Amino acid sequence: MQNVCGNCHKEIGDVTFCPFCGLPQQCTNCGGKFESDERFCGYCGTKRENLAEQQKNASEQADGQNDEERTSDKETEHTSTPNSTHEEETTESEVHKPSAQVASTTSKTTSTVSKTTESTQTNQSKTSPSFFKKPPFIIGAIVVIGIIIAIFSGTFADDEKKIEKTIHAYLSALEEFDFNKMQEMHHPETPHIEDINDFIEIPFDIEIEVHRIYNIDIDEEDDYAEATVLISVHAPSFDEDHYGEELYFEFKNFKDQWYIYDVY
Repeated sequence: MQNVCGNCHKEIGDVTFCPFCGLPQQCTNCGGKFESDERFCGYCGTKRENLAEQQKNASEQADGQNDEERTSDKETEHTSTPNSTHEEETTESEVHKPSAQVASTTSKTTSTVSKTTESTQTNQSKTSPSFFKKPPFIIGAIVVIGIIIAIFSGTFADDEKKIEKTIHAYLSALEEFDFNKMQEMHHPETPHIEDINDFIEIPFDIEIEVHRIYNIDIDEEDDYAEATVLISVHAPSFDEDHYGEELYFEFKNFKDQWYIYDVY
């Protein structure tokens, strides 16, 4: 089944990123699948940005830091200027003194200016960041590598979050009596798919609240996982207001996705 990219509107396959414009098709934080025109993840709220936008934002951030460093250097140079001006005025006023005194004063003034200059150069060498010693293309490469690492580390969300997301989606489909969606979440090889018919007898006004998902046990070698879910069920057509229940889910991995193998 062909998907349509929400940014460039081209048909793409079941991929993580659009091969034409780089728009993520899955949330880079939790792994949730985006609809074609969604701007934010409906599960964790992460903003959906393509690779080009993230690179542009990172580049603008780097440029802003460079501007701040240049401004700081200019302020340092401006601060050192009044000292030399004051020394020049002092030297000119000494012309009216006797020659011996003028010579002595000039010598002291020259020594002071020399020390001030050396001190200013030393301070500038200390305050100048080593950042500017690196060629710009190396800095840009570091920024790009950092962005790529951030994107792909977010893409591979841990298996526990994927399992929790599947459980919430399955129970939401049950509330809506969307049995086709529930069936799509079952593993293709499960022998328990017919058990879904047991849910047909539940009240039409059922409300399910998930309180806790725990005891998640994942066996990576066998691509198998288990989880326990504590829920409460409410339906106006029931005599009871609420009743609690534990559900046990079994999962099997298929094409890097966790599918429900059994629920009891």
